[in-house]
Amino acid sequence: VFSNDLGADKVFIYKFDPKANPDLPLTPAKTASIALPAGSGPRHLLFSADGKHAWLTMEMSAQVAVFDYNDGVLTQTQMVDLAAGQPTSDKAGAALHASADGKFLYVSNRGTANQLVVFSIDPATGQLKELQKRSVEGDHPREFSLDPSGKFLLIANQKSNEIVVVERDAKTGLLGKTVQKLPM
Repeated sequence: VFSNDLGADKVFIYKFDPKANPDLPLTPAKTASIALPAGSGPRHLLFSADGKHAWLTMEMSAQVAVFDYNDGVLTQTQMVDLAAGQPTSDKAGAALHASADGKFLYVSNRGTANQLVVFSIDPATGQLKELQKRSVEGDHPREFSLDPSGKFLLIANQKSNEIVVVERDAKTGLLGKTVQKLPM
């Protein structure tokens, strides 16, 4: 079990084993936590389908940390900026989702950027390469989702009270034109 602590800038790691101890099945792992840069604010953690890699958004620093994962241990291998050069007060890393085929990672950046950043994923290392930054065409992307067909991405913009539907190229991972804006 992994628990992101935005204020402590740590990810706490626990072992869940109800067979070993039915009364207290959750215990700290051998490596009980990993420390992240001060003020980074870990938010969302996502594992690759094969369980070998993980990606973690940093809300406060608007970054994505890339990890290798093995036997309960996360080892950081890369840190990617979502909004290099932007003042800290103008950015906030948020949600992240991978495409169903595991080839692309999508990460939202709130603040004045209000954009989605599209990355390709190296299948061997989990490392990220930025492909695109695209406006969410609204304010404060609270959450987003890829539709089951993989042809669309839906963005829920909290402060502008709308859902924005954009086209997605399943082969390149790139986001295209806006198909619909639905006021909420």
